[in-house]
Amino acid sequence: MSYFPDSGPCDYFDGRPGLVAVGWLEAGFEFPVGDVSAASLEKLEVLLHTSWQETWTSFLGWHECSLCNQARGSKNLFIPGISCVYVAPELILHYIKAHGYKPPGDFLQAVEECPPQDSQNYFLALRSAGLDPTNWWVPTCFGNSESGVSPEDHKRAVENEVSRLSLKYFPEEHRSATAGLYAEADPGSGPGV
Repeated sequence: MSYFPDSGPCDYFDGRPGLVAVGWLEAGFEFPVGDVSAASLEKLEVLLHTSWQETWTSFLGWHECSLCNQARGSKNLFIPGISCVYVAPELILHYIKAHGYKPPGDFLQAVEECPPQDSQNYFLALRSAGLDPTNWWVPTCFGNSESGVSPEDHKRAVENEVSRLSLKYFPEEHRSATAGLYAEADPGSGPGV
């Protein structure tokens, strides 16, 4: 896994601006320790189990705990903040429970205030914080030998997920954006017809 200092920029996702790293721990680097409230832990656990992007970034490989080699994960968690989007690896929960890691207070506040991830409010909060899930980055590393996924299949999966999110959470924008596509194919087809 890559190391990023807490509250610093996270360029793990092809240099996407506005992403702030939290919990990207690695052996050999100091990290803050302390108590985390039960409410924050519980909410963090719920958010990790309902992570909206798990099919997107699991292609980037496993995160392994280099502190104890006893845990690994592949998801990443995107939490909208006031003017940024925090991004943490799935192992953040392990780091808190097993190693006493204490994430920054502003991140924990954002976790507690985060809307359910399968809601329009979550996606609106991401947009407001600077990450538009319907205009997601297209990674330069589509597929690799470690993932076993071809570049074409990975790209298709990302495009399908963007389309699904757009239709589910921003239906009017989706209809507007795709109206011309349907009209060109068959004037009598498309959404709402």
